[in-house]
Amino acid sequence: MKYAHIQKSLIRKFTLLASALLLIAASILTTGVEAAKQGVYANASVYFTLDNALLTAGTTTQTLSFTLNLINQSSAAVDLNQYGIRVMDKAGNKYSAQLIEKASARVLTKQTQGYKYTAQVPSNMTIGQFSINIFAWDDTSATYMRNLGSLDASEATTTKVASSTTKAIINLANVNAALPASSSASFELVRSYKVLKNNIWYLYSDFLIENLSAKAIQLPANLLFNLRDAAAQTTPISILSGANQTIQSKQLGVLTTQVSLAAVDTTGKLSLELTKKSVSSTTITTSLLASLSVDDSYINSQVGSSLLYITKTTTQASSMVANRTEYTYLPYSNEIAVDYTLKNEGLTSLTLPKLSAKYQVGDATIDTPAVDAEVHPLTLAAGESETYHFTANFPKATDTSTIELVVMEKAQSGTIKPINLVHLPASYSLLADSGFSETTGLDMKDFDASLSKYSMFSFQVIRSYNTTVDGKALINIDVIAKNQNASTLKLPTALAFTLLDSANLTYPTTVLRGGGQLILPHQSSEFTLQAAIGVEDKSKLYSLQLVKKAAASNSNPAAAVDTTSTSTTAADKVLDTLDLTSSFANTKSNSSVATTIGKLAVSLKSAYRLASNGSNDVLVSELEIQNVDTKTITLPSPMDTSLYGGYMLGDLDAQGKVIQIQSSPYLYPNQKTTIYIYAKIPYTSAIVDGYIYLGDGTWNSQAQTWSATHEWTEIPYTASTSVISSANLNIPWTLDTPGRASIAEVVDSQIYDINNQKMLAVRILQTNKEARNGSIVPYTGYLSGVDGSVLPLKTTDDSANTTALSKEGLALTTLWTLLPTGLAADNQQFIFGQKINADAFASPQQYAFTPSTLVSGGALNSVAVYPYTISAQNPELTLVSNSGVAGYEFSFDYTIAKALSAAGTATNRSLVYKLTDDNGVEVKSWEEALEGTAAWVTGKQTLTFTYSDVTDPLTFAQSPKHLKVYEKFEGGTRLLGSISTDF
Repeated sequence: MKYAHIQKSLIRKFTLLASALLLIAASILTTGVEAAKQGVYANASVYFTLDNALLTAGTTTQTLSFTLNLINQSSAAVDLNQYGIRVMDKAGNKYSAQLIEKASARVLTKQTQGYKYTAQVPSNMTIGQFSINIFAWDDTSATYMRNLGSLDASEATTTKVASSTTKAIINLANVNAALPASSSASFELVRSYKVLKNNIWYLYSDFLIENLSAKAIQLPANLLFNLRDAAAQTTPISILSGANQTIQSKQLGVLTTQVSLAAVDTTGKLSLELTKKSVSSTTITTSLLASLSVDDSYINSQVGSSLLYITKTTTQASSMVANRTEYTYLPYSNEIAVDYTLKNEGLTSLTLPKLSAKYQVGDATIDTPAVDAEVHPLTLAAGESETYHFTANFPKATDTSTIELVVMEKAQSGTIKPINLVHLPASYSLLADSGFSETTGLDMKDFDASLSKYSMFSFQVIRSYNTTVDGKALINIDVIAKNQNASTLKLPTALAFTLLDSANLTYPTTVLRGGGQLILPHQSSEFTLQAAIGVEDKSKLYSLQLVKKAAASNSNPAAAVDTTSTSTTAADKVLDTLDLTSSFANTKSNSSVATTIGKLAVSLKSAYRLASNGSNDVLVSELEIQNVDTKTITLPSPMDTSLYGGYMLGDLDAQGKVIQIQSSPYLYPNQKTTIYIYAKIPYTSAIVDGYIYLGDGTWNSQAQTWSATHEWTEIPYTASTSVISSANLNIPWTLDTPGRASIAEVVDSQIYDINNQKMLAVRILQTNKEARNGSIVPYTGYLSGVDGSVLPLKTTDDSANTTALSKEGLALTTLWTLLPTGLAADNQQFIFGQKINADAFASPQQYAFTPSTLVSGGALNSVAVYPYTISAQNPELTLVSNSGVAGYEFSFDYTIAKALSAAGTATNRSLVYKLTDDNGVEVKSWEEALEGTAAWVTGKQTLTFTYSDVTDPLTFAQSPKHLKVYEKFEGGTRLLGSISTDF
């Protein structure tokens, strides 16, 4: 036995030595560039190298991104699917690597293919602690894996340049002697783009110029720009925009140049030179001022990478990102579509630039304009974003991996210049920051011998989430299968999917929806698997096994199988395994979900908690739903009995209601709408972070229960009062809810007296911004007292009488409440928003109540009663006799003006006049309308009363008389002022 052991050891050492010599020989055959790289060899002719390793910090984790090169020097094609990739740290911990750009898994002979991966790794580690582990799938191994080796990530690091740091400071006084000696400026070459125009390639470059002088400057006319190529040949560069701008002291200017590359040697490095042109009576000379590297400034945007939009004031005013790209294979062409979003990152409104785009092929002279059929707004408020949908068609033979999107801006002068160039991935659908699993491929010939070899299907899990149906714990798994072949195929019945948990228990899956259909060439099909798991694994450490079933299987589909002691089935074969960890993280904003009504993108806009005067508070979330399908989608109606939703707060399941305000149920492709989910929770409940769930089902109105539920998505949220905006007097806010688009502002807030109590009222003026008619937006809310009390707000408006508002039409809504006796009006908060229903409101605002006008009770001269202004002057009191009855007339000059015409301005409002003697004893009161046919108009107005109305004639006759004027609203009054007179 001892001899046999020594013999095996020698054989193993000899084998390792032979393998090492073989690998050394193979490395000698590589090029000088590859020889300098570390490599992992599958055999003497097939090996892997690593490039562009980059560690990017996140909020709780880091992202390790890298490019893995598969070099095939053999005489046959190599399939990447024969190998597995993962990230390991020094302690042996393993992390799932996800393929983020689709590329062909087959690498032809004598070819090299790069594959881009990312992995989520702990935030407290450095890149030197990670390596990329490569293994081969091996059925003869007990683990089905045969380790090939690892590549050190730190030896493949690269510096990712977001914008050029190439910068030069030039004293402009040396260029133009007429300028002050201190006229210096810095020139930073931040971006360069190669763009095809009229079949000729041009180089566009953007400069940020900072005026370092104490006075404003303009660029001298003899400051020239040249392009120098590797052959030392120079080409004059023209200024496209910004040549004659005046740059104020310590401010920035943007200058864009362009130059044709038709006669330029672009095979080597390019530099952009700033030169001074000098002219004498006999000669013209140029002298070099600075040389800037063009190569470091090239834009290399990818799908999902954000780029700052350059302005003169700041480079951080807005950001640009290509969110999503998708290819559609048509009979005679391929359609490409990119969603491109511009977001206002500043604190003020931004004028939206006029954007257009085109597609170009990077290694050819082919370009085509992109179509964006949507109408875009003129401005974006702070934090708002706008998405463009650029589409175009290319010939089927075009290599889609070479297509680039050029985004352009049209200036007021009419000049069109590029502002971004996005390198698109190969032909597949990609969502930025997707959280998808890695992609694997299976050869359908393994299932059907009649097919040709490499009849490939690719599989990727785009989303996994826990759900409960009829009390059973389930996991739903959304999978995309893509037919990579030139013929229509169907997934084989012998292909099964099983769920594997962290305890090595497997669970059979059933197709919940979308399975069994034919898949056209180069098209994708999405289907949902469901597995009953019994108890949820909180760690989400699940994997999906792709299994080739035996011709006859005796496995029990009703129970989990312990794979630590029992195999799936003796004849069943696990072909591949997909790590689902990252796909559980895809239950977040902008998650794309396949539903029974079509494909939707669901994103969380905000979530907040509202108080009430009862025993329950209300959790509200606003979700944006976008139709990302190719067809018109009809949303279910009524929504609250067709869709279900709610909140998971730890172990508390707070079931709620789903409401849509928009009247139209139709969503056209790429169209968006907003829905609201709200749920009541005990006001004593502490809010913890959780997730929102949304799905469809069947509602039983009698039992008040849901059945046949199909959960669509789970979206993590944090309920925060920070999303409740602060409203200030005369500062407008915007509602973009479809059907309720409007601008609103608090224009008036007052205190009224009613039965020894105080009534607080806040008036909101809204302007309809719908393209056509709109309706009065109903507002509701509550008052939050300093003592913790919550009082509901009542609403006064004209919505009952006004069925529609014209475009730019105005309406006044008043929110009011009566304070309990003894509660002061100081430091009270109005929390309000657009009404969803009797229980909740959306787009919340918080207004710190302060009276907008303080009336002293003095002279009635131009007193504000929003939106009116009134005056009462020149009072006179005279004795009169009417039909033998003695009486009095109190007359005065009355003036009323109205600042604007809006619905609801006079609803439940009037003016009250009270006549008193000098002791304050009321003689008589009158109530007059503010507006309408019976209302007073500007002119002499008279109040009459009889001698019998006076209870103390002697005092009344011997002292001044006072007429007090009040505004009356909902039974409460506030004193506006008074006028006095005598006989």
